[in-house]
Amino acid sequence: MSTITQLIAGIRRFGRDVAGGQDLLATQATGYDYTRTGKPDIAWGDQDAREGLVSALVTDALALLAAVDPETLDGRAADAYALLALVAGQDVEPAEDSDRTDGRWRIARKVAPDRMISTVDPDTRHAHKTQSRQQDGFKAHLVIEPDTGLITAAELTKASGPENSDGAVGARLLGLDPTIAGASVDVLADSAYGSGEMLAALAGPGPSTKIAG
Repeated sequence: MSTITQLIAGIRRFGRDVAGGQDLLATQATGYDYTRTGKPDIAWGDQDAREGLVSALVTDALALLAAVDPETLDGRAADAYALLALVAGQDVEPAEDSDRTDGRWRIARKVAPDRMISTVDPDTRHAHKTQSRQQDGFKAHLVIEPDTGLITAAELTKASGPENSDGAVGARLLGLDPTIAGASVDVLADSAYGSGEMLAALAGPGPSTKIAG
């Protein structure tokens, strides 16, 4: 999802899931018509028009967040509040020459770390196999015993974040594999798993292990 799409979706969800949310949308979120469907009707080639829309959406989002005490929320309402707070902060920054209080915002010039890319599935992330190859979703990590073909350990993770790197997950999975016990074993893996973290884990106490591949 684009930043603008995420902001609109997040505000609509706030209106649905927070008690009194529709009334708050009517009184606090007046910069855009959130009942309209389809792409916002602006001159997309005009930078001022784009930044004007972003400013209106972020201002509405911040007004909604300020109108509710998050400590009083739970369940779906708390999730909607947290999601809107994340969306309103991860991809935007004050506009050039803004004093941060004038309500002028623009899409940030750099991507936020561990950026959420969908309000429908907030755990989805961009995955990069190479710099030129990107896909959205999750990463599946499997440990397979080569003689039998049996899967001995598995983990599904977000596609980004240091705790979800191939090396970090690989080290965790080897510790869970019940077939690795005592004897020297060879670990065959994509080179992405051969990180310093993974090598440090293999050098610790336990069976003698060799990475090949």
